[in-house]
Amino acid sequence: MAIDVRHRAVTLGDLVRPIAIPLGAILLGGALVAAPGPRVLDLAGLAVVGVGFIVSDMATIKRALVAIALIELPLQLDIYLGHDEVLGSIGTVSGFNISVTTFVLVLLYGLWGVEAMSSRRGWRRPASLALLPAAGYFTATLLSALVARRPLVAMYEIVIIFQALLILIYVVHFIRTRRDLLFVVFLTVIGMLIQAFIALVIQQVGSFAFGAFAGGAKDTRVAGTLGSPNVLGSYLALVLGPTLGLALSSAHRSLRFLAGGTLLVGSLALLLTESRGAWVGYGIALTIAIAVAYRMEWVRSRQLLLLAIPMVVMIASQAPTILARLGEFTNPAAQARIPLMELAFKMIQDAPVFGVGANNFSTALSEYLTVEYSQTWIFTVHNKYLLVWVEAGLIALVMFSWFLIAALRRAWRVVRLGDPLLGPLALGLMAGVASNMIHMLVDIFNGRPQTHTLWLVIGTIIALEAMVRRGDGGRAAALDPYRAPASPL
Repeated sequence: MAIDVRHRAVTLGDLVRPIAIPLGAILLGGALVAAPGPRVLDLAGLAVVGVGFIVSDMATIKRALVAIALIELPLQLDIYLGHDEVLGSIGTVSGFNISVTTFVLVLLYGLWGVEAMSSRRGWRRPASLALLPAAGYFTATLLSALVARRPLVAMYEIVIIFQALLILIYVVHFIRTRRDLLFVVFLTVIGMLIQAFIALVIQQVGSFAFGAFAGGAKDTRVAGTLGSPNVLGSYLALVLGPTLGLALSSAHRSLRFLAGGTLLVGSLALLLTESRGAWVGYGIALTIAIAVAYRMEWVRSRQLLLLAIPMVVMIASQAPTILARLGEFTNPAAQARIPLMELAFKMIQDAPVFGVGANNFSTALSEYLTVEYSQTWIFTVHNKYLLVWVEAGLIALVMFSWFLIAALRRAWRVVRLGDPLLGPLALGLMAGVASNMIHMLVDIFNGRPQTHTLWLVIGTIIALEAMVRRGDGGRAAALDPYRAPASPL
């Protein structure tokens, strides 16, 4: 029987139970197909998936597919077709990324198309104006391939951005109610909890392997299954934002306690990445978010103390490592990034409007390596904003900046409403985006986990604001149907 969310808050069980059968069938069927053995296992796997789909309705199947994508995204079950190891070693996207989420997107858009053709209303266009900066950035990046020295290499990154755009559009289409919003945020938090758990295991035993999932450490820094401590750090800092928002919200106690525990586990994993950019971005965003939440009376002094005590203990336990890493801002390794920025500005002077082509910084670099740069560390420039300008041009940079700033503005408009459910969630989503924007000043941000998760979070912000504009979520705090006891933090 359908749950009437007007009368009671959605619980963790309410979010999980409806997708249990199709999601379980997909996971079991996939495991049978992937397992080594006779062909009958492949047939059995397909049969299990088929039965799961047959006994489920269309809405449940779509939710199960969305769940798979949200959990797979941080785990990175993917391959890079045409992988170029040399390009990958210098920070360039090294092939055409194909993942489980790629196939899920094909299925979701196929189901969306079938629904549109069978409905008298046709296609339901999701907040088209809100998607303009994202579409503009993608278009400018796509056109930059026309001036690229290696157009095929440009397409490697363009494919990642195109999939990110598809994720953004579908999330905006999918989230129509508070229950949909909680479903997406909950699964995003679960994905981070799994990744954080893997990071903690790696910190203890040095590596992690379970079926198709594998991860390791780089020196003493954990990288989870994402291959890089900085990539893992930026991912954790981004998703810790909405995790905090869920913990501070008036959602059901089960969801808030899950979020509170995940916040602590994720924060510890973030410390273990030793990513200075992620630390600084998360620290600034977290401080501002807590201050706003306190002012909006979403958190009280006692709850802040409960949050601060374990945080202080974690920081104290890692104090020597933290101080050593922060002290490395002036060491030769950090200073080696400055010549790369100088080279980036020289490229911008030569091609300020159209750039050198998406993902082509490394291919154009050889033309600028004069004698004075003979000892320069060769890598992609560690500044996302400079990288966008260098590779895709000024228009792409304007669109990318608009995309990020507009997301912050949309989230802030929801925060100001004071809704005890939507407000903290919007604040957390905004904090996550802000932490990544700060981190982008000192890192590349061109990989799949960073790009897709950021666009997922911004898509959630756009959908959240659209709910408020439609009146589906913009209730006064006193009328909030999700009002529940105070946050566990």
